Amino acid sequence: MKKLFWNVGLVACLMAGCTASGKSDHSSDKSASDTNTAQETTPTQVTYESITDANSGATGLGVKPLEMNPTEAKAKTLEFLKGSMPFYVATLDNGLPRVRPTGVVTFFQDKIWFHVGQSKGVYQQILKNPSVEIVATGKNREWIRISGAATCVEDEAVTNQALDARPHLKNMYNEQTGEKLGNFYFEHALVEISKADNTVESFKW
Repeated sequence: MKKLFWNVGLVACLMAGCTASGKSDHSSDKSASDTNTAQETTPTQVTYESITDANSGATGLGVKPLEMNPTEAKAKTLEFLKGSMPFYVATLDNGLPRVRPTGVVTFFQDKIWFHVGQSKGVYQQILKNPSVEIVATGKNREWIRISGAATCVEDEAVTNQALDARPHLKNMYNEQTGEKLGNFYFEHALVEISKADNTVESFKW
């Protein structure tokens, strides 16, 4: 009889130990989970001003912000682009960077328009992700970078003025070929011009 009581007591003790151990493990798991949750952070809103290396002073002598109205800013940008053909358009394709040269740019309806074929990857990528940068190299080691969210527009007036400005494009984009010219512009943009003296002019519209 004593042996029976001893065995029952041993089993009860073992069960109590397992229960306590289970609670301890559960508590430990919960603590680890709480710790992991505490380490998670909400991504901050990224802007071109915060990630642009020229604006970080990486070019040497710092950045000179220029106060310009939109008309002046666009005129300065267009002047640089037209004197530095070709320029390069960077887009994202499923998270991977894609860059290619192009050279069709016009000014119409108070906007700087860039033109590429609608069937080309660059245009399709902009439709999916409007984050675009354009870079061109000018004279005396100067270069320009335009950063912003591009807006694609199908507008016959915009397309026709581009084709009139670049008549050779009519051989590529017409009813016979079935190819269409695509148009995009920046409603708002950050522009940087890196000068030969290692300073940077920065302005927006």
